This record gives sequence, structure tokens and C-alpha cells, in this order.
Amino acid sequence: MNDYRRFVGLEYPRLIAAHRYKVTNPREGDVILLRSAPWHVGVVAYPPNMLPCLETRTSCIESWLSRHWCSRVVGFYRYRDVSEL
Repeated sequence: MNDYRRFVGLEYPRLIAAHRYKVTNPREGDVILLRSAPWHVGVVAYPPNMLPCLETRTSCIESWLSRHWCSRVVGFYRYRDVSEL
């Protein structure tokens, strides 16, 4: 999850425990949950682009509207106050 730490500036496990809520209008810094085996998350870079956090390969900016990701998008989540984490 080093890509997530570099992009957002926070450790990923710490974010999992934080309070978050689902949003329908994703913006930069929101988390995108992706259905896959296993589940994946990504960070919204600039809609509709994200930085998927994958342990099996190097992350790069990709569109969640692409054929590879569009059917796997579960939802977008925003943290209530990231500055307090």
C-alpha cells in the first residue's frame, strides 16, 4: 500500500478504522471500493480516474470507466475529516 501512502499521505490500515460514508459524487482523495478476488481499493485521482492500490503490480492512474474496472466498482467513500486521522 505504499502508493496509497504516497498519494494521500496516510497509512492505509489507519484509514480502514476511520469513519467514512458513501458518496455518489466522487472527488480527489475519495476511496473507491472495487470488487475483485480479493477486494481492492483505490484513490480517486481526478474523476473518472483513480490510482488502484494493488499489491500484485505497480499502480498507475486508470479510469474506473474502462472495460477492466467499470463492472467492478462497488462504491465511493469519503472520510469525515482526514486531517484528524
